[in-house]
Amino acid sequence: MRLLASSVNQLLGFIRVLLIFVLVPAQIDLLLMCLMPKPDLSDRTIGIFSTLLRMISRWFRRRYGVKWQDQQPQLGYYGISAQHSITTGLWRHAAFSEWCVSHGRCAVTFLVDIAKAFENIRHRYLHSQAVRWEFNGVLFAWFLRTYQSPRRLTLMGTLTQQVVATCSVVAGDGMADLMMRMTVQGLSLIHI
Repeated sequence: MRLLASSVNQLLGFIRVLLIFVLVPAQIDLLLMCLMPKPDLSDRTIGIFSTLLRMISRWFRRRYGVKWQDQQPQLGYYGISAQHSITTGLWRHAAFSEWCVSHGRCAVTFLVDIAKAFENIRHRYLHSQAVRWEFNGVLFAWFLRTYQSPRRLTLMGTLTQQVVATCSVVAGDGMADLMMRMTVQGLSLIHI
């Protein structure tokens, strides 16, 4: 049992060093890009991190991310759960618009399809929002570094040149929804 505790402590020390110095060693700096079939017969690109990066991400999601999210203002967005389905949101906004018309007021409803949203989050904008919403700077810098992992795509047996992303958040990452929240929260003008 002491050996297990010692190994866990060494792993935690290793993770601490990675975060403090914003390092991702080449041995674990792997982002596998895959094409996943969608019901409409198109493909969706997803990224899959190595096991250790996935473990770190999920651990920080539970230890830090949940607390940070609870401290943020409630947003008026729908489509994220059964209680906040997009249908409920549309009906609610339709009723609000009808009320506004009957009382001589104006209403605006803004609908966004975020199907490709994770791929279009600009890192500079995300950084400004992390500062604005007081997201832990060290943790943010490290996760941003993982999102900027060198990428290559294998397509029909051909390996593409290596690229470094300046936009996109890996949709399968444990912190991706928080990064999306920072992005949307920065755009949100009206809180419902």
